[in-house]
Amino acid sequence: MDVGAYDVIVCGAGPAGCSASLHLARLSPKSRIVMLDAASFPRHKVCGEFISAEAVALLDRLLPPAWTVQGMRIGRVRLRAGGSQAELRLRSPAISLSRYDLDEALVAAARRAGIEVHENTKAVAIRREGGGFEVVTQSSAYRARVVINATGRWSEIGQRGTPSGLIGAKAHLASKHLGERSRPESDSCDLHFMKGGYLGVQPISAENVNVSALMDARRHRTLESLLGSMAGVSLPTNAFACAPIRCAPICFGAPEPVRDEVLCCGDAAAFIDPFAGDGISLAVHSGAVAAEAAALFLRGAITREEMLSRYAHEYRASFGGQFRAAAWMRRCAFAPEVIQRMAVSALRVPPIASAAIGWTRARGQEAA
Repeated sequence: MDVGAYDVIVCGAGPAGCSASLHLARLSPKSRIVMLDAASFPRHKVCGEFISAEAVALLDRLLPPAWTVQGMRIGRVRLRAGGSQAELRLRSPAISLSRYDLDEALVAAARRAGIEVHENTKAVAIRREGGGFEVVTQSSAYRARVVINATGRWSEIGQRGTPSGLIGAKAHLASKHLGERSRPESDSCDLHFMKGGYLGVQPISAENVNVSALMDARRHRTLESLLGSMAGVSLPTNAFACAPIRCAPICFGAPEPVRDEVLCCGDAAAFIDPFAGDGISLAVHSGAVAAEAAALFLRGAITREEMLSRYAHEYRASFGGQFRAAAWMRRCAFAPEVIQRMAVSALRVPPIASAAIGWTRARGQEAA
């Protein structure tokens, strides 16, 4: 069934897709925009749920003023590997907020802005058609002049790359089931590095924490397995407030902001390591940059080729350094324990800690 023609189709309604749609609605208010998502909202998502200060500033433009009320303020990051520990104080607080709540707020904002949101509508193919595109779903087809791919890293049209053998996982856990050493403070995000993976733990309420992990499938197949390797962790059957969910395979590769003349943003362009703490910021920021280029094209100010070139250049200039730094830091995260301990110990030196945080931030963003 042919649904009809739009100016812009945004595939994916997570932070990247909603950012692109909401920015486009402001920059090109007469454009007809539709967002397609395979899921229905609200829904849980594998995510560290750490919203950096940079991401907070970006989301403040898109959401009502009270959007952070449900979140917990994070003022420090604590890193642990073996017996080594380091603590990084953030200049501006981050927010811990579940993707369930964040995505629901963003989709609601998109609807208020007059953007069509089609849930349970999975894009399975994007085809060039004349001067535009056709997006094919399970049961229908949409046509548009511009397509923005924000479907993430596991869809048929999502990010490409080399499978790494790593599994991502996340759950909400009652904090009382964590030992004293494993339990974060009310304002901290704790990163635990261990054999075969690393685990991020941070509060999402007074009673519960979000636990998210990246783990080597050769050693750990489930989040429970990785948690079980931490001292003082007890997991009864009722431990989880949100049952573990996982995603595999995790693919890493060079960022691909433009693919087959489609603008790709968020994880659809490339996946950045969760320990960088800037995944949501990168998603929202890249969505905004894609919208700026698309709006110029829709107004006739630039050609399609100039739109693609402009977005690709701005993406690589803004985020290229983040991906290079994250790839280097990943080698340390999955190195033998002695190297993990040395890397964490080095972060106790203030200039090194400041530089490490700066390396993981996009160009033009103030380092937290």
